[in-house]
Amino acid sequence: MKTLRKIFIVLLEVVLVCLMVVFILSFSVRDAVVKQMKNVTVENVKEEIISDVDSNINDESFNELVNNTEADALIQKYIDLLISGMAGNNIDSDINIDEDVITFIDNNKELLKEKLGVSDEQLEEFKKSENLKKANDYFKEKVQEGNESNKSVVTTFRIYNNLISDSLRIILAISIIVLIVIIGILKNSLLSLIKVVGIDLVITAILSILIVTILNFIIISVADLAITVNYSYGLIYGIVALVIGIIMIVSSNIYKKMMS
Repeated sequence: MKTLRKIFIVLLEVVLVCLMVVFILSFSVRDAVVKQMKNVTVENVKEEIISDVDSNINDESFNELVNNTEADALIQKYIDLLISGMAGNNIDSDINIDEDVITFIDNNKELLKEKLGVSDEQLEEFKKSENLKKANDYFKEKVQEGNESNKSVVTTFRIYNNLISDSLRIILAISIIVLIVIIGILKNSLLSLIKVVGIDLVITAILSILIVTILNFIIISVADLAITVNYSYGLIYGIVALVIGIIMIVSSNIYKKMMS
């Protein structure tokens, strides 16, 4: 009976590690992908914006502008929509680039005039430009072209969308807590539970770092995208899990020695 219980606990720990790895990846992968896609997006639109407003803006001023809270939120909105569209979801009703950009200009005129060195007249001219009017259709066309030209991209983004969904994170969090409680009951010792969870966190951290590193190469070679995953984000989450795991292991060992 004891042997069966030990085997069952080991199996539960394996499942726990797998769930924690997926949970960490659901955060680290999104941070990495969104950051890199934002960099690519910014570089692609910078020349067009500079051309439309006829500005001599330098890179430093432009970077300060796109890192503005409202600008960052706007860019992330359309990165998320791009990914969702590339995953095969219907996003047409959510695309309002012209209206969103006009609203941003109206709310940040002084910032734009300072960073871009443009006048009110130039901003009004940009708001009425043909490029801005056609932005929605251009965005939709690019999503459609991506869906039709590369099925592996669609599959990749579908997996990504599912991975970062709030519903999956909630399910994972609940499942992790339930597994820890079950293991704790079977162990019948809080000290043993802390050490077990600490060990599992260390294993989770190592696996997460390895997976995110490998993912960097998979996205380049398989998905054939113009971005790479900056796996430093995965390293941060992995290192945090690693530190917490080590602290739990050391704490349980110290407490055990004090009690013996």
